[in-house]
Amino acid sequence: MKGNSSLRLNACSVILRLVLFCFSCVCAQSEGDSILGQWYTEKCQAAFHFYCSGQEYKAKMVPLEKPDMVDTKNPVDSLKTRKLNGTTTIYGLVYNSKKKQWENGKVYNPEDGRTYSCYCFLKKGGTQLFFKGYLGVSVLGGSQIWTREKCTKGRR
Repeated sequence: MKGNSSLRLNACSVILRLVLFCFSCVCAQSEGDSILGQWYTEKCQAAFHFYCSGQEYKAKMVPLEKPDMVDTKNPVDSLKTRKLNGTTTIYGLVYNSKKKQWENGKVYNPEDGRTYSCYCFLKKGGTQLFFKGYLGVSVLGGSQIWTREKCTKGRR
């Protein structure tokens, strides 16, 4: 009889640990998902629609000033005629729950045809997204603050 109660106690312990582990994974996932949806650049030139694909976060570009913008500066000749509207230009972002930021990503800049490293994090209670793109070292790069607020004439 003693062996059975010990076995039941171990089984309960394993189940409890499994439930706690699953709950922590769900919390981490939902925290990382706070980036999902539409974000507008500072000067309202474009919006980026963030989505999750497997373990990484990506974003499709939506040019606002020039919706029919073509990727003329792309280094790949066959891509120079593609429209940028709906093109995934941000990819590889992984959420780091300790730093509370998305990191190790890449961003393609159609203005110069180059791909940069990037990271981002939320500010002001999740209403702003600090986005940084850089080459090599993060101090060598540019940053912007994006918002969820839709672009209006007064905000351009």
